[in-house]
Amino acid sequence: MKVKHLWFITIIVICAISTSAYAGWNFGLGTGPTLMAIEGDIGLDSTLAGGPVDLNLDEDASDMSDLIDSAFGFSSYATDGKWMFQLSFAQLNLEGDAFTNNPNIWGHVDFDVTVFELTAEYPIYKNNGLNLNLLGGVRYTKHELKRTLHVGAFEQGRELDNNWTDGVIGLSLDVPIYTNWSWNTSLNAGYGGSEGCYTVKTGVTWRFYKGWSSTLFYKYAANEFEEESRGNADWYLYDIDEQYFGLAILYNW
Repeated sequence: MKVKHLWFITIIVICAISTSAYAGWNFGLGTGPTLMAIEGDIGLDSTLAGGPVDLNLDEDASDMSDLIDSAFGFSSYATDGKWMFQLSFAQLNLEGDAFTNNPNIWGHVDFDVTVFELTAEYPIYKNNGLNLNLLGGVRYTKHELKRTLHVGAFEQGRELDNNWTDGVIGLSLDVPIYTNWSWNTSLNAGYGGSEGCYTVKTGVTWRFYKGWSSTLFYKYAANEFEEESRGNADWYLYDIDEQYFGLAILYNW
């Protein structure tokens, strides 16, 4: 998705929710810096290597900072006090080298990731400000991969384009801990297009000024997606655990 398309969607969302403000709904829109670490395998087929190749990735936050060419994301919400609708978008471009268990086989990867998620939450338990919510929605993921595989003195290029859509179900918990402070935790599981994608997120939110809030958060995601089967020319495996540590700044109205 081009950046101009992203801004177009953002403007539509802002205009749509702003025109509904009179109906008793509240809204928020924000973004912020995030550190990322990944560990796992990306599987590809290669005639040059004689069959399937597993690229092993184990990149901490410092490594990922070197690999990230560009990154952008935003999150937004709309709530009437009971229903909570949340929309998030993230786009990431990575470029770097990945290695196998064979020192003579390695790859250079240019990797674009796009994730779009829409969920709805409804409270199922309330007590003294504590809210336990049931959530459901959809998550769309797109991977565009350009890789050059090196086998000894030889190399082979390939481009792959995969996407999938999962249905998402889970729970979220909001707990007030002090004036203008709250603890937020959510967990969800996604199935449908993937073999299973699981996410846990926890953070502390501070409403530090009228209309403004910040959330310091940690997020863990375990993802497994496989296209075709091992040995097929179009085989693609994404079996990666992701960790995020970030700060989100939201404007609320």
